[in-house]
This record gives sequence, C-alpha cells and structure tokens, in this order.
Amino acid sequence: MRAAVPVNNGPVKPKTKRRVKMKDFFWTQIPNKKVEGTLWTELNDNKVKLNLDELDSMFGVKETKKAESKTPGGSKGKPSKPKIIQLVADPTRQQNVGIAISRLRMSYDDLGDSLMKVDETVVHRDLIAQLLKLVPTAEEIEMVQSYEGDWALVSEVDRFFNAMGKIPGLTMRLRCMQYKQSFADNFGDASENIEVCCSSSSFGLF
Repeated sequence: MRAAVPVNNGPVKPKTKRRVKMKDFFWTQIPNKKVEGTLWTELNDNKVKLNLDELDSMFGVKETKKAESKTPGGSKGKPSKPKIIQLVADPTRQQNVGIAISRLRMSYDDLGDSLMKVDETVVHRDLIAQLLKLVPTAEEIEMVQSYEGDWALVSEVDRFFNAMGKIPGLTMRLRCMQYKQSFADNFGDASENIEVCCSSSSFGLF
C-alpha cells in the first residue's frame, strides 16, 4: 500500500474577536488541502491594514430596540395591537368583499360621490358589475350604522358598507347606470334582428 502523502495545511490563523455582530456572508470555504500552491499561503494578515470602524459600519448588524409597553400591573411587556372589530360577523362575507374592495383604486368617499353624480368616467361597466355583487343588505347597513365607536378600529369591509349605505337606492342606481351603458350594444343587436325580420316580410317569407 502506498503511504498517504501529508498535506501542508499551512499555518493556522488566529481567530479575531468580533466587536459587533456582523452580517452573514454565504460563501463556500476553501478546504485546507486546496490552499497549498495558491496566493492564500503567501498572504500575511498582519500586514493587511483594515479600517475596522468602517467595516463595522458597513457590515455590522444594527440592533433595534424592541418597543416596550407597560401592563396594567406596571411591568413591561410587548405592545399589543388594537383588535380589529368586525361588525358584520359572517367571515365568508368579510373575506369575499374584502378581496373585491382591495382592488378599488379610490377612496370610499370618492366612489360614493361618483355614484351620486352618476359619473360614468369613474363608474364604468366592469365596476358596476362588481359593485352589484357587493351592495350591502339592509341588515348589514343597520349593523354598521348603529356603531358609535372609533371607526379606525373597524374592518375595511364594514367601512365600505357604511359608505355605500349612505347612497339612496344604490342597487337601483347601479342597475340604471348598467342599462344606460349597455343600451347601445343591446340596441345594435336588436336592430340587426329587426332588419332581418323586415327584409324577410318584404319578400313574403312571413
């Protein structure tokens, strides 16, 4: 058997003590057996001048102080987030309406003003079809309008229902706008059918 050839791993470099916690670097460490014959064996760390203060500021992990709050007993603890109030208790309704209103690109007040003014440049056909699915029921309107607390603690869905509940005849208003905007297309389809019937009758087909 051939004797194993000893590998010169080079001098063991002293470990430096970190002054601050540093960011992690994801690199692959070179095994000692592959260091021989490379420039790494010729480098002398003691001759390399480093600005440690600059390295600490650039690559050090900044420690953030956690916000502390006092409990009723006086002891410090984690600050508690205010609980969101859901006036409409149906979780499925809250979820479905919440997803839909998250796509709105305007405030509820601006949407309400556009509906009251019948502004078709804002309330277009696709938006009308979506709003018809989101119109709050009479029971839901009663739930939100009877609330007398802080509206900053109320869910977005309940705020939307409250804004829409202030618009009189919302469903009828939306359907009238939908009919008006689709009238031209419907009239065009009907006109073609009428012309076909008239042409057929003039040839005595009826």
